[in-house]
Amino acid sequence: MKVVWVAIFFALLTSAIPTLAVEYAVGVNVGDWIKYGEFSASWNGTGTESSPTTEMKQMAWMKVEVKNVSGTKVTIEGTTGYKNGTTAPSNITIDVATGEFMVILIPANLKEGDSIPQLHGSGTKINGTVTRTYCGASRNVNFAYIELIQETTLSRTVKVYWDKATGVAVEFYLYHSITTPTTQETFEFSYRATETNMWSPDILGLISNNFIYIAGIAVLVVIIVVGVFIIRRRKPTPTVIPTPTAVEEKPATAA
Repeated sequence: MKVVWVAIFFALLTSAIPTLAVEYAVGVNVGDWIKYGEFSASWNGTGTESSPTTEMKQMAWMKVEVKNVSGTKVTIEGTTGYKNGTTAPSNITIDVATGEFMVILIPANLKEGDSIPQLHGSGTKINGTVTRTYCGASRNVNFAYIELIQETTLSRTVKVYWDKATGVAVEFYLYHSITTPTTQETFEFSYRATETNMWSPDILGLISNNFIYIAGIAVLVVIIVVGVFIIRRRKPTPTVIPTPTAVEEKPATAA
């Protein structure tokens, strides 16, 4: 678990922008938790796959829960679930003012252009705020897009979305490519938030999250209605056979 956190953390250390004078505030409370799923990881290369990438490929879910808040420091209990059914616990302390282990949590209510603090005083800026659906609700989220290219040897792209009101990460994407005289490898890794107790699902979020199922049900209903209509139109009208009118017989006349 520590290897995963360190790998993700160093993926974001890509620039040395001085931290601006922004008031950094914690946006979570003790007991808040968020769970991540939809993990996707792939590796291709000519060398030997490294242990962090092999571990990430086995991840199935991850849950983090806030255990303590003190000033700008937040203690988080993390649990990672793997595809083989095993779990691995981990505890870390995040300082939103300095940015230590800042991927999973950043200051709350940052806006476009604000710097995100990082270790050693470097920073990455918020590129913008958009509205996206996470955990069944439409949320305002901040995002940062980071790209690092070192000549022809290294290419790294990172994109992270954080819930604006709480500062928790809700989506993460990493692309890493490196070429040396002996090795060539590329790696992609992503995940997104799937459950939380920090906000409740809304109507738009439920529709967005279950659009495929709702659309399927709607199509099925239409098919049934159309089918019933066609059957009714094709059903032949029963032929009405008129009832014969009774004829009164007259008695024979004597010759």
